Amino acid sequence: MGKTKTSQKQEKFLGPSVKPLKASKAGAARLRKLKDHNPTERLADTDFVVRALVECLLEGDEVAFKEILKDHYEAANITEILEIVDLPQRTFFEAVSPTGNPSLKTIIKMFKGLGVAAFREKVDDIASSVGVKVHV
Repeated sequence: MGKTKTSQKQEKFLGPSVKPLKASKAGAARLRKLKDHNPTERLADTDFVVRALVECLLEGDEVAFKEILKDHYEAANITEILEIVDLPQRTFFEAVSPTGNPSLKTIIKMFKGLGVAAFREKVDDIASSVGVKVHV
């Protein structure tokens, strides 16, 4: 197979000094060594999620808090968990939407779904690591 010629339009847009990228043999070898990353596994890990949620609370990052909570529930069988904590799916998805403003009652139910004991331990651990005393 012959070399591919760069179109004149692309050359004009990019300029004469910019050439299309080509993968080197070393670059291709590095790509083969990359490991698969499965974020679902990480988001199903309650310890990881609780730590991330507490950090969001400490930093005041409401958007990240909602995204992490939503992604965790989706990774960990949302239907079953929401049934256990008696929270309708519609209420949950409205609460974690970008414009959602969940009630305290809804937030408490979502945290119960994470596992209250795991949450209490992580809050204490993280708070003590940053020098804050919290009683949950």
